[in-house]
Amino acid sequence: MKFKMKILVLVVFILIPLTSWSQTIDLGQGLTSSDFKEMTEFFTPLTAFRQVNGPSAMGETWGLDFGIQASVTSANKFNKVIQAKSGSFSFTDYFPYAFVVLRGGGPFGISGSFSFFPKYSKPTWSYQSFATSFRWSYGSFFEFPVEADVRFYFSTTEFGASTRISNVLQKVDLKFDTFGMTFSVGKKWDWWLFAVEPYAGLGWHLGGSDFSQALTVPGFPQSSTQNGHFLILNYHLQAGVDFTLFKFVQLAVEYSLIGTVGTLATHIGGTLHF
Repeated sequence: MKFKMKILVLVVFILIPLTSWSQTIDLGQGLTSSDFKEMTEFFTPLTAFRQVNGPSAMGETWGLDFGIQASVTSANKFNKVIQAKSGSFSFTDYFPYAFVVLRGGGPFGISGSFSFFPKYSKPTWSYQSFATSFRWSYGSFFEFPVEADVRFYFSTTEFGASTRISNVLQKVDLKFDTFGMTFSVGKKWDWWLFAVEPYAGLGWHLGGSDFSQALTVPGFPQSSTQNGHFLILNYHLQAGVDFTLFKFVQLAVEYSLIGTVGTLATHIGGTLHF
C-alpha cells in the first residue's frame, strides 16, 4: 500500500508568513531514516544563524542594530530525497528564509544577536524558532592591522505538518538544532558617511535533528510511528561585504558554505554606534 505525504514548507518574512508551498507527492512507503538524515544535512544549514556582518566591533563602546536577515539556500539535497521517492519531481531550486534580528554591542568588542519567532500554528502545520549568537571582535581590542572576531551561534527550529489522505492521518514533526563557531578576518575602510568592510571566515557547524513520523489508520488502536535523531558535523566557510551608509544604515551580503549546502544571505537594518 502506498501513502502520499504532504510536504509543507513555511517561509517566514518578518513576522508574517508571506509565502508557502503545499504539494502532494507520492513518497511510496513514506520517509526512511536515510531520508531524514539527508534532510538534516539540508535543513540545519538552512536554519543556521549566520553572521552577515563584518568582524569589526559595534562602535567605540556601545552599538545597537535592528534589521531583517533574508537568505536563499540551494535545495539540491532536499530535491535528492523527493526525487528518490517520486521520480523526476523537483520541489524548488532554492529555499528562501528570513527573520528579524536584534544586535547589541558593549565594551571590549563584545556583542550578541537574538532572533525569536513564537509558535505559529494552522490546522495542518506549525512553525517556531529561536536563535542567538555571541561575538568577540578581538581585532580592534588588540589593535591588529585587520579586523578579526570569533563567534558562537545557536539556533533551534521546529516544523510540524499533518494531512489526511484516504482516511489515513499522517503527521510529521521535525526539530533542527544548530551550534557552531567561526573565525573571521576583514578590513574596514571608513569615509565620512560611507564605510565598506569585506571579510572572510571559517569554522565548524554541528547540526542535530529529531524527527517523528506517525501514520494512523481508522480501526487500528495504535499508530505506526517512526522516530530518530541525527548529528551532522561540517565545516563552515563564509565570505561577504558589509556596507554602512550615512552612519546609521547597514547593508551586508554574505555567501556561506556548510558542508555541501550553499546559502546567499543579506542583512539590512538601522544601526547606532557610540
